[in-house]
Amino acid sequence: MYESRGLVGARLFINDIEGYFLLPLKGASGVRFGDSSGTTLHYIRGISGENIELQPGSLPSTDTRTITLPRILNVFEKSSDNRVFYKVLATLQWADTASGIFYEIIGTDGTVVDLLCSFSDTSLAKDLFAILQLGRSFHILEQEFLGLVRQGCGLCLQLMEEIQPGGLETDKTSQLKK
Repeated sequence: MYESRGLVGARLFINDIEGYFLLPLKGASGVRFGDSSGTTLHYIRGISGENIELQPGSLPSTDTRTITLPRILNVFEKSSDNRVFYKVLATLQWADTASGIFYEIIGTDGTVVDLLCSFSDTSLAKDLFAILQLGRSFHILEQEFLGLVRQGCGLCLQLMEEIQPGGLETDKTSQLKK
């Protein structure tokens, strides 16, 4: 690892022995942050025109200067599907920034305005806000990256099917259709 990727690659390997060594032995076809961060970094910087950094973490997120992506993404059987979904996650984090949401929630004094604290159920309010922001960010992807959306939609639907068997069809949604 050191010979091909230098000290940075060796450190990533040491910090993620399971991802680099054990999961491939088990037949996993996931995408590892260390393997894809180079191309993902160039991609994100290219679409944003900004000097955005990437870092590994447990969940995708951004603070507008750094995008955090999973250390390993192994949710689909095919490695190519995992790579496409990894790109979708990275692009959605960029879209969060491009949507302007961070400018809307940062006050003039530089502190984050807690818009959701006035709701009685702040947990529900945060979940609803996240869903609405996902829709806003996804709309940006539809406008700018239609090919990626076409590739990623099927994967997203497949994940929703696994999260809720039967897809989004529930008793309530079927009643609404009638």
